[in-house]
Amino acid sequence: MGRLKYLNRNLKLKTQFLLFFIISAFLAAFLSIILLLISIFLFHDLKQVNEIKDYVELNAENALNQNYQKELKRRIPDDFDYWLFITDDNIPYTSTSNSMPIELSNIIQNRPTKEINIVTDENHIISYIPLHSKNIEGAFILKYKNKLFLNSKFINKIIDKTSYTAFFNLFIILPIMILCTFITAFIFSLLFARGINKPLKELINASETIKHGRLDFAINTSYNNEIGQVLKSFEDMRKTLQDSLKKQWTMEEQRKDMILSLTHNIKTPVTIINGHLELISSYEQSLTSNQKKESMDIIVHNADRIRVMINQLNEIWDLERTNFSLFIQDVSLSKFTKKIKDNFDQICSKENISFKIVSSIHEEDTFSFDPIRMNEVFENIISNSIKFTNNGEIKFEIKKEEAGISFKISDTGNGFNEKELEYIFNKDYKGDEGVKSINSSGLGLYICKLIVEKHNGKIKGFNNGMGGASIEIFLPQSLMHKTKIQTPYTYN
Repeated sequence: MGRLKYLNRNLKLKTQFLLFFIISAFLAAFLSIILLLISIFLFHDLKQVNEIKDYVELNAENALNQNYQKELKRRIPDDFDYWLFITDDNIPYTSTSNSMPIELSNIIQNRPTKEINIVTDENHIISYIPLHSKNIEGAFILKYKNKLFLNSKFINKIIDKTSYTAFFNLFIILPIMILCTFITAFIFSLLFARGINKPLKELINASETIKHGRLDFAINTSYNNEIGQVLKSFEDMRKTLQDSLKKQWTMEEQRKDMILSLTHNIKTPVTIINGHLELISSYEQSLTSNQKKESMDIIVHNADRIRVMINQLNEIWDLERTNFSLFIQDVSLSKFTKKIKDNFDQICSKENISFKIVSSIHEEDTFSFDPIRMNEVFENIISNSIKFTNNGEIKFEIKKEEAGISFKISDTGNGFNEKELEYIFNKDYKGDEGVKSINSSGLGLYICKLIVEKHNGKIKGFNNGMGGASIEIFLPQSLMHKTKIQTPYTYN
């Protein structure tokens, strides 16, 4: 069974079928030969008796011939007794000195014209074979031991109507060959079918399990043939589906968390807006113009905070979609970095922060990425640096490498908490829980991470030698499976 199991698991179905067919044919032939030898042995006595009877009947005219008598003596075994009986009660010859059996008395008197067989008390059979020819009128009497099949009425009746050879060919040889072929073919068909049905049943059970929403199981993929390929494909599909559902479930849970977090974050600006609206509506007549303007500015500022939070949430949902595509363009790096510097120079100047760009790129250097999304990444990171840097420095470094391009933004601010470094790109990370994080939604760096990863890039954060924080981004040269457009990016 171990060998058979190995064949079912490792041989191709075509090879298995041919092998089982050859083994089945060989085994059928082997069994047929064995059974035929056994049948020949079992029916030997019956064959011998019938051959003697046939010889006697066919050569009745020569019954008194000496050569016939010699041949008869040669053909008939020593444990057989026989007599040649002539109708005038004459016995020309016999094989024994014993007198003719008493059981034949009545038969001889009646002179039957057909063969008669009698079983004696001594468990012998006496066959009376009438002889009718021109030269002789009488009977041949044969006495032998009653052995297997010799006294079978059914078998003897068939032999009487046909012959022993016809009986043996039709009722022994033919059934043995048919049955052996059928039985071996049936057995090996079952074994072959079992090798197919077992994995198919496993596939059906797996399909039913998936149908009922369960994916926490494994499929046996130990088969190394066509069935194994189907099982492996099905197992890969199950794993992919399971991973997809896990990711979907994780994303749903994260979205719930984000919505809860957003709801919590919105409470503060909504409360502030509501308070100033009540102030304006209740004390409108007594408020000065400056007080009204101050309240309206606070209302607008907090409304803008709510807008930013909602936009960030929508952006995350958009970025997390599997079918999200970037708009890849060939971007002039010098123009791209100049625009970033122009956007932040004035803001940094107001905060007494030195904003520097250190670049090893040339004027004509270009690189393929989504400029709008990457601009959003750098604006997020630089804005965070400005928020946490007092009278310091922010340095934006760009370096073109053989495998891609790297960007590094460093500041001289407070840096990251060592315990929080592994969480800075998670959702809802807000860094230092001080005053400067009160306006943060905690989604900025997470959005940066999503955009960089959509570019097949990598992003990491660490504390630098200046005591502040650094964010390093690497984008590879080849961006696969991304949408690329030919419209050039405009620098407003």
